[in-house]
Amino acid sequence: MSLPLKDLLAAIADEIHRAGVAADINRSHWQAIYDDHELLREFTPSRVRISEAKLSIPLALDDIDEPEVVKPALTARQLAGLLPEEFEPQERLAVAEGIKQQLGKEKRHLLNRHIERYVAEAAARVKPDLKAEQLDTGQLERLQREYLTSPHAEQSARVQFRTSELEKIDPERIIRLELTLNID
Repeated sequence: MSLPLKDLLAAIADEIHRAGVAADINRSHWQAIYDDHELLREFTPSRVRISEAKLSIPLALDDIDEPEVVKPALTARQLAGLLPEEFEPQERLAVAEGIKQQLGKEKRHLLNRHIERYVAEAAARVKPDLKAEQLDTGQLERLQREYLTSPHAEQSARVQFRTSELEKIDPERIIRLELTLNID
């Protein structure tokens, strides 16, 4: 059995949290016993506090899921930002939606090489009196830059972690994940 590494780490963090809750419940149970006992009433049960946990987990990489390549479509709101300021809000939105539909029909997306030209052509089909010079196509370059620099692709590493499975794997393929968790 293999799990995505993020699920394995989330399970470890969840177990540490549950251990803390269980310790608090146990302490409150003992506090009730202390409160009921004549000799212990003035004392409080000791509390074990773990501030740091070090884990060394043997793992074997099973697979890395490659994300599906997504071609980012321009939204109507983004396209409305390209239109001239003198357009009324309703008209801006209607024209932007029309441009979006035109681009969708032609399978044009933000990362197309000549997206400025495609947007201008789509705008001319939607509103023939709208000239390419009236569009703020500099916004497209900014949107492309933002998209390309933001972390949008998620890769997921699947790992094997059970001893029974790791025993069957060549020891050269097994790695150790060393974690130090600061618990507060």
